[in-house]
Parts: sequence; C-alpha cells; structure tokens
Amino acid sequence: MKKRLIKGMGLLVVVLAVNIFSSYFFIRMDFTTEKRYTLSHQSKELIKSLDKPLEVILYLNGELNPAFDRLRTSTTDMLDELSVYSTHGITLREVNPSAAPDEKIRQEHYLRMEAKGMRGLSVNEHDREGKLSSKVIYPWMELIYGRDTIPVSLLKKNLNLTPQEILNTSAGELEYSLTESIRVLTLTHPARIAFIEGHGEWSQPYVYEATNILSRYYNVDRGSLSGNPEELLPYRVLIIASPQKPFSETEKFALDQYLMNGGNILWLVDGIKISQKIFDATGESATLKQDLNLDDLLFTYGVRINPVTVQDMQCTAIRLASSEAGSKETYNTLPWYFAPLLVPSAESPVTHNLSPLKSEFVSTISFVGNSQLKKQVLLTTSANAHTLPVPEKISLRYVEMPAEPSYFNEPSLPVAGLIEGQFPSAFTNRLTPDSCTELPQGRLQQSKNARIIVAATGSIIKNEWQGQGEKAQPIPLGFDPITNEQLGNADFLTNAVNYLAGNAQWLSLRSRDYRLRLLNKQKINEQRGLWETINIAIPPILLLISGLVFSRYRKRKQ
Repeated sequence: MKKRLIKGMGLLVVVLAVNIFSSYFFIRMDFTTEKRYTLSHQSKELIKSLDKPLEVILYLNGELNPAFDRLRTSTTDMLDELSVYSTHGITLREVNPSAAPDEKIRQEHYLRMEAKGMRGLSVNEHDREGKLSSKVIYPWMELIYGRDTIPVSLLKKNLNLTPQEILNTSAGELEYSLTESIRVLTLTHPARIAFIEGHGEWSQPYVYEATNILSRYYNVDRGSLSGNPEELLPYRVLIIASPQKPFSETEKFALDQYLMNGGNILWLVDGIKISQKIFDATGESATLKQDLNLDDLLFTYGVRINPVTVQDMQCTAIRLASSEAGSKETYNTLPWYFAPLLVPSAESPVTHNLSPLKSEFVSTISFVGNSQLKKQVLLTTSANAHTLPVPEKISLRYVEMPAEPSYFNEPSLPVAGLIEGQFPSAFTNRLTPDSCTELPQGRLQQSKNARIIVAATGSIIKNEWQGQGEKAQPIPLGFDPITNEQLGNADFLTNAVNYLAGNAQWLSLRSRDYRLRLLNKQKINEQRGLWETINIAIPPILLLISGLVFSRYRKRKQ
C-alpha cells in the first residue's frame, strides 16, 4: 500500500512539473515529412506584430465532399497554428452562404458574395448509387483587421493539374495565402514602383488591371526617364512594358546606373513589331525586328531577345466571322497559333504552381555572356512550338493550318527569364553621355546585388476592355473570354514584382510541395467487405484478448 502511494505521489509530481514547465516554455513538434505544420520564421514574426485582433470569416462550410472537407480542415489547422503566435488572438467565425430558409434568401446570399468578389463554385458529384447531385460552395474566407477587410481565395486554380492536385496545392499554399493577405492589411508604408513612359509603352488603360493588382502592395507611379539616375533610386522596381520607340543613350545610362545601385527592372520587350493597323484591315502583316537600341544593354546583362515570332500548338482561340450565301453571319472558334499559352517553370518561386499565361506575338530569349550571374528560365512555350524569323508574315490564314507535330517541332522555347547577381555596367570604358548627371558617389562599373526579369513580349500584362464609352469595363488580366478561364498572368505579375522588390522569402512559401496520399479507389471497391469486417471485428477481439490476459495476470499475482 505504501509503495502504491509513493508511486502515485511520484506520478503527481511529474505531471505538475510538466505543467509548470509547459507554462514557461512553448514546444511544438511536427513529424510530417513535408513539415506541413511548421510555420516559417517570417510568418511567426508577422502574426506577432499584429497590434489588434484578427477576425476570420470562413465560408467553406456545409456538407462538403471529402476533398473540400480536407481543405477546410487544413484551413482551420493553419489558423490554429497562427493563433498560437498571435499576441491579440485570431477569432474564427464559420458561415455557410447556402444555408437559408428558402431559395430567395439563398440567392440573396449568393448575390452579396458576388458583390464582394467571391464567386461560388458549383460542384457536381455522384453518390455510390450513381445519382448526380449539385451544390454551390464558396472556397473563400474574409480577413478583418480593424476597419479593413480583404477576401482570400482558398482554391488555387491551375489548368495543368487535376482537381485533386489543385486541392492539394491549395492546402500547401495556405500559409502563403494567409500571410500575403495579412501583409496587405497591415501595410502602412508601401514601397514605390514605377511604369516607365516615353517610348510608346502600354498606356494606362492597357495596364489598368496590372496597376490595380500592384497597388495592393506598392505605390505605383508613371514617368519618363531623364539623364539623372538619382531620380530613379527611390523606386524599388521599374517596369518597362512593351516600348515601341528607341531609347536614347541618356536614358540607357540612367537605367544602367539605377541597376548598378541595386535597382531592379522588369523588362517586357517585344522582339518583333507588326503594323496593327494593317493587320486589322487585311488580316496579315509583315514582321520586323523591334529596334529599341537596347540590345547592347541587355547583352551586357546576360540576355538577348531574338527577333522571331513563336507559333504554338498550345494556344488560345480566336473567333472569326464566317457567312454563307443567304445565311446570317456566324462565328467560328479557331486556334490562334500566334497566342501561345506560356508554360511556367516549376523550379522558381516566381512561377511555381502557376497556370499557363495568356500571350500574343511572342519572341524568345537566349542567355548569353557573364557566367557569374544566376540565370533561370521562368516561362517557355509548350513542347510543340515553331519559330518564324523576320520578315515573315503574320496572317489569319494560319488558323486553317492543321496542327502537325512535324511543323511544331521546337520544344520548350524560353520566353522569359530571371537574372540576378552583380551586373557589369554597359557603360564601362565609355564616356558619360551628354546631358547625363552622375550620382554623388560617382559612376559605378559593377552593380550591387540586383535582379532583372526579361520577357520577350509585353502582351502578358496587357488587359482588354469590353463595351464602349461609359459602359466600357476592363477584362481581368489573363481572363480568356472564349473559354471563361482565368489564366496565370496576374499571379505571374504579382510574383515577379514581389521577387524583384526583395520579397523572395514570402514567395518561398509557395514552393512547398505537399504529397497527395490518396486511397486506391479500385481496391476500395473490390475489397470493401474485407476491410469493413477487419475494422469492425478487430477492435472487440483485441479488447477481449486484453481482458483475458489481464485476468490471468491477476490470478497469477494472487
């Protein structure tokens, strides 16, 4: 009896010691292979820095299928994990927009969600008896911080992935989605970026959506270059979007010294030019090399834009009018080989898990020169592409051409790339151009650590408009109105500018790969009875055996 009391007291002391220890020291262990439940250091610091409570409204609710239920569970787990490090706490409220006493109120709920920019997803499912059922779910949540609210999509669409892989990828990017939105909510002193003007670049209407997207993170300006590089230094990133006129030596010097001083540039430069006016009138136009007086600058920085036009079997479609005698005008949807769907690289955080990008009249790039610079391809064509050298004609007649693999025989041509490191100056051993102003510290011959992204097309950030006059509305960047699919242009632009601006540590969260561990459905159907029997019979049998063993043990002790 005394020994049992001593053992009991010892156990009580251990429990008390563990509780006292845990109240002073916080320990969490993650035994998953991919560290699914391990937050990054920057996420912990971000959530600790919140000076107010964070409220989360989760709309992914109701009767969900197992795949979406896993996404919901992953979301609540991630919120629980973040709340551990939150100074002021995270409150979660779950709302099901489909829950309503009648259909009229339900539709009102749906309209309110649409007005907030959160679109429902119609899910069709077959039960075990083959009966089809349809329901609307909302894979969204809202973050509320003080007076500010931001919607967050939980579902990361990717045309290259299966539905199961999309849901798994979405679960893998939850930390990035949440922390990115929290950063936007808490941003008080955004950095400055600028679109360069003065060379026929895309005007404001054509980068309307791009500007709106980037203004969530940065103060976005527009301006022309002068000969004074010091005017550019306040900007974290410069964007040069589809220039059509040559750059002067003075302007090139300003860009060069901006880069030498650690600036970052997103070059969206067309390799060829066509006459849009002639093309619209006749359906064809000859191509010419786009001469912008930038070749020497880009070559020094390790890249060349090739004066070719890409055709690709993997492309968006075009609608062309056709009419027969005595009939109304109709429209045919045909492949437009000059509008490739660009393939993002899975190796870079800038393009990891992105959908293909919409583009038109694309050229290619080649990495050249300096081997000390780090170079990485970001966007390529598909495995079935073809290049036309200048001055070949671009013509609508190509839509009638069959998609023959023998013609589309150039695979994975690079269209955009990232270069980073210490760049040599393009003005080494050259005189400073007239009317240029050198910085107070003098002209630099080698850059500080800097980054550039070069894409051989400006079309990837161009948005189109629908309607006319006051009723005109911008089409979302990367949206294909023919297929009603949202492509990856907006995500690429956001990631590219964020990476150039020095936020690579946040983009690294998108590179996590969660393994998809699915059951074999064929074996489940074939062996359902066996496994049901095992799961039902084994527990009581084990319990019975344990009882018999314990009973015999007590008899022997007596």
